[in-house]
Amino acid sequence: STSTVGATRNFYSHEQDPKRAGRLRIEYTVPATTTSDHKVALRFPQLAIPRGSTISSAKIEFTAAATSGPGATKWVIAAEDTGQPAAYAATASNISNRTGLTTNTVTINPVPAWTSGDVFETPDLSAIVNEVVAKSDWCGGSASNALSFIITGDTALRLAQSYESGSGEPRL
Repeated sequence: STSTVGATRNFYSHEQDPKRAGRLRIEYTVPATTTSDHKVALRFPQLAIPRGSTISSAKIEFTAAATSGPGATKWVIAAEDTGQPAAYAATASNISNRTGLTTNTVTINPVPAWTSGDVFETPDLSAIVNEVVAKSDWCGGSASNALSFIITGDTALRLAQSYESGSGEPRL
């Protein structure tokens, strides 16, 4: 396809066009008891955003999988500082050992309580996305390309639908 400088590009949700939409995988383990921060990784592979594009708006939309318990929580959202982050694996500390994160972050404090089925949208994440798509290793749409967000939160959990659940998956 051809690109036009300054053109607006649309990205599609799974409901709009499953073949053209980005995908997201959420992988995390909830410790039995802990007082430390939790990290959750969200990976969107093969996003067809040309390198150097200016992102005017980017948000992640979550659908609550369960009603959250009592307690406020705080999230800090960053992305892996590469256009080719490694796939996540079910190994200890696989997410927390990833230290190359964007300098841009977004803090949500407090993250509101969730009711099962409700939709929660993050504030604008465009500064984070712009930082990644400006990288020399970003090649929008390639098989090795992905945008991986890492969300660090405290001990009050929010459970969201995943792509594998078949409905209500997080969307970028």
